[in-house]
Amino acid sequence: MDILRNVALILIALLIGGSLLTYKVSEVGWSYLNPDAAHADDACTNLLSLPGLYLSGLLYRFLGAGALYLCVLMLVYGVLRLCTPRRPQAGMLVSGGLLLVSGCVSLTLQPWVLQQWALHLHIETPGGFLGY
Repeated sequence: MDILRNVALILIALLIGGSLLTYKVSEVGWSYLNPDAAHADDACTNLLSLPGLYLSGLLYRFLGAGALYLCVLMLVYGVLRLCTPRRPQAGMLVSGGLLLVSGCVSLTLQPWVLQQWALHLHIETPGGFLGY
């Protein structure tokens, strides 16, 4: 049962990562993410279709570039649980969460890395809301 759960976690991380990478802000009809919502594309090209489009929009809005890091954390956690099942997992979850929060805060505080990316996605900072 644990093997199935870990494989499912790895697959979910890969699907969410693919959805984040295929995200286009012009496809979202949310006015706060896309100021040109009236001219949004009709066809959805996201990997997970419409649910992936909204999930990617929310993840980018709340985590910024940390959304991609969250997928990497989920993938690494699933692989480590699959390869070393007897290893304690609580420390990995806490340290991964702290790294995610500190990464989002660091991306928000610095003025030069990923600023154009954030402007392209119509989010305030590369660290998202979590970085505030």
